[in-house]
Amino acid sequence: MRRALLLVMVVLGTIALPAIAQARTVKVRGVVVAKNARLHGYVLALRSGKLQLVRTTARIRNGRVIAVRGTLLADRSIRVQRLRRLGKVSRVRIRGTVLAHTRTLLTVGSNGAVVTVRRRIARGHAATTTVTNGSLCTSIDHIGGDGGLDEDSTSIAGSAPTAEFNGTVVSAANASGSANGSLVLTVGTSVLTIQVPTGVDVSALTAGSMVEVRVAITTDSTGVATLTLVSAHVEDHGEDGNHESRIRVTGVLTANVPGSITIQTAGGDVTMATGTIDTSALALTTCVRAKGMINPDGTTTLLRIHPSDDCDGHEGNGGGGGGHDMVAARGAVTISSDKLTATVNGIDFTIGTVDVSAFATGACVKVHGTRNMDGSISLVSIEADTGCTV
Repeated sequence: MRRALLLVMVVLGTIALPAIAQARTVKVRGVVVAKNARLHGYVLALRSGKLQLVRTTARIRNGRVIAVRGTLLADRSIRVQRLRRLGKVSRVRIRGTVLAHTRTLLTVGSNGAVVTVRRRIARGHAATTTVTNGSLCTSIDHIGGDGGLDEDSTSIAGSAPTAEFNGTVVSAANASGSANGSLVLTVGTSVLTIQVPTGVDVSALTAGSMVEVRVAITTDSTGVATLTLVSAHVEDHGEDGNHESRIRVTGVLTANVPGSITIQTAGGDVTMATGTIDTSALALTTCVRAKGMINPDGTTTLLRIHPSDDCDGHEGNGGGGGGHDMVAARGAVTISSDKLTATVNGIDFTIGTVDVSAFATGACVKVHGTRNMDGSISLVSIEADTGCTV
């Protein structure tokens, strides 16, 4: 009988050992550089510059140096078991892949974590380097009085073929026929639009859910990078998954009608129902920062909106006259009979050398332009908008 019990104990032990091995305990030390409210945690910049997401209910300010011990989870975040505060710093190094950028903001990801850096040009200084999505960068940043990251310098060391990161789903659509689908995520304070190729199914992704994605990054001859979805899976939050889904976006107001607004961001358009919030005082082309709540049906309701200085060229005091305001609009276009102007949502764009021959009056389009010193707007690009109705 004793021999039989011993055999059972040995067998159970051999079964349990792999499970114990999976619960890996790790120790890291780094500087807190961002808060991730969705995952109830913080992003650390480690000594190497690599980012690390840690999950903890402790309250910690950006710039604090902490040492943590905890369990490494499947998504590469650490569930903290022990935390020690070690001090405070004012500068930090960030290393990762550029996931999105504007003239004033840089979104960098590594190890599944993401941070947003305010570029030097937003503070009236000359830009240190030119970046594209997919660039491998090292950014030396100052931690501002509000806890945000302000760029001091950025260097580029090649490009990354792939990237992995977490984000909140705004919308998801599968490919149809020869047309690629799209997955729109909020990642940090940025909105990213990811191309969904044929064969990749995103129908199970619902608005407001947290997903971990892997993307392939390709760059064309003009330096424009495209993010193409390789895989995606919904994060399992456990006890963290019962809170509301919030998004924060910064961009140009391109539509403002009773009941809804549309904001053009660097990664795509975001439409929000205004509900009881009065947006009538906000003019089209105004740079705004908005906070919204993603509803179970996939729509987004505006919670807060105000003018911002963080859009391309909207620095207010900025930059010594080096840039023009970015203007974006979407809707039905009116092409003047002399082919000199294109009007969308009441905004006149001077066509110049842009080829608009493929578009007739009444077509749904997305347009981008730059505002000149005399107040006129020069058309930069025009493309068909399949999501528009007239």
